[in-house]
Amino acid sequence: ATFVSFQVSRVQELFNGLVEEEEDIIGNENEVLDYKLESIKYIGAALITVKEAVDEHRDDTVLDIGNDVRWTQEKHILKPFIKHLSILFNYLDHVGRDSPKYAALLKQSVFISAFVMNEQTFDDRQNSSILAKFLEISEHAIAVELAKRFQDYKTIIRLACALPDLERKAKIEEYKEFFSSGDFCNMLYEYYLENGYMRDLLEVKEPDADLFFATQTNIGWMRDLENGDFAKACHTLKTLSRKSNDDVILKRRLLSFAKLSALCEDQLDNSFLESVKCDLRLIKHQQKIDSNLEMKFDSSKPASKIRSYSAEEIIRAHLNDVSCDVDRCFE
Repeated sequence: ATFVSFQVSRVQELFNGLVEEEEDIIGNENEVLDYKLESIKYIGAALITVKEAVDEHRDDTVLDIGNDVRWTQEKHILKPFIKHLSILFNYLDHVGRDSPKYAALLKQSVFISAFVMNEQTFDDRQNSSILAKFLEISEHAIAVELAKRFQDYKTIIRLACALPDLERKAKIEEYKEFFSSGDFCNMLYEYYLENGYMRDLLEVKEPDADLFFATQTNIGWMRDLENGDFAKACHTLKTLSRKSNDDVILKRRLLSFAKLSALCEDQLDNSFLESVKCDLRLIKHQQKIDSNLEMKFDSSKPASKIRSYSAEEIIRAHLNDVSCDVDRCFE
């Protein structure tokens, strides 16, 4: 184990040394652009050569590492490759596609990017900063191909959702079939939820989507309403309203939906409906204490949160208000 660790350390020193030399050349203002580009090309080629030698030696070994992480998957080993890629992308962007060196440097960037992404964990590949660089230099097709190959679902989803409606929906269906993965679907639904694609999310009629809604208490009631399960929806909404005492505007909306859902039930639960109405009446009394609250209820603009008052607090507020008209408070 000590010998292996020593050998790994030597290889890491070689990787770091190559990139440090590259950084020195790039940082030297006296060096001409062509020399810098040639240096980037040859140092990249050297990194690839060492990497291929390691792969060849690995294929010959009889050591079984089981589920352990390969040493090339360690972040400090990948760091010089990622540094080189950063330099490479900067100069690809600088010289542009018209440069005779562009094609060779781009090919190298694809090769090294594939190596790095292959060694990264699934989570580290999501929203890949490497693929973001390809997008920055307008190599969209390469970014998509690598994202598909290495299952960078978040990049794939983000790019697909940037398309016009019909194209977006067609592309999402294409990717669902291509990946055939529950992880992809969950990340898609999370993206929909976080980025305002609720209509798209509600339109999904698949078991994966039902499971997703079941884990999302704050929006699960929307699925229940769609499925005609008004009883479940109204009770969920009532529960959510109890957890929203820090935001009376949200609380009233939830209670209003709970009331409507309860009224849609085939068998009306009068006691439940009355409890919802009681909570709504408390909010109505609170409105009479705070004249600005009514305007905030009616406004479409985001408002700062206002705490919901308890019945005791409302009574105390009225008793402390010398101008309080008791009859008006109980209209």
